[in-house]
Amino acid sequence: MRNLRKRKMKHYFVILILTILFSCSSSKTENENSNNTSDTILNKSSVNYSLDEQPAKTIIDFLKWYRENQGIQSNLVNNSDSKTWDSTKFFSVNFAATEKYLSDLHATGFISEKYINEWRIYFKKCDKDFKDNLYNEPPIEGFDYDFIMQSQETEEDLKNLENSKVVYSNVSGDTSTVKINFVNGNKLLYKLTRHSDKWLIDHIERHWDN
Repeated sequence: MRNLRKRKMKHYFVILILTILFSCSSSKTENENSNNTSDTILNKSSVNYSLDEQPAKTIIDFLKWYRENQGIQSNLVNNSDSKTWDSTKFFSVNFAATEKYLSDLHATGFISEKYINEWRIYFKKCDKDFKDNLYNEPPIEGFDYDFIMQSQETEEDLKNLENSKVVYSNVSGDTSTVKINFVNGNKLLYKLTRHSDKWLIDHIERHWDN
């Protein structure tokens, strides 16, 4: 009888231990599932970017200004005007005009010195290319697209600027990367840095993902 009682107690003890272990395991699984659910919700909510949020607002405000001043990208290349074109002359960068162009951009308060210097280097490389290859017939290599919109088709994108969509925005300290999809299919990636309480555009490039 005593042995039977011991066996029953041992059996009861085993069942109790298993019950406790199962309860702990279930609780842990529920917590993990809860965390996974929270992560999923966080990831989903993180793609609801707004054009009014910084630094995306800096980009949109700049493009609104550019929409009204798109003509500033003109006469940047000597001997490129069809009315005064001379077949005996070759293309060269009009550095007085490029400096005026860059100065106008910088004066908006949305463009950084880094962006300005990047384009100064670009214009010097283009001028060297003109001199090395002696171009004098269109298209004008390196100047046959809109530098700000990185495209030859800009009218619809600028006209419908307010309908653009921020599809990616990341801020890390004083730097930010923002990707905007425009209505006409153009996709641009912007890199910005924070200067005191302002975000300034350092770089703009075309994004070619699907």
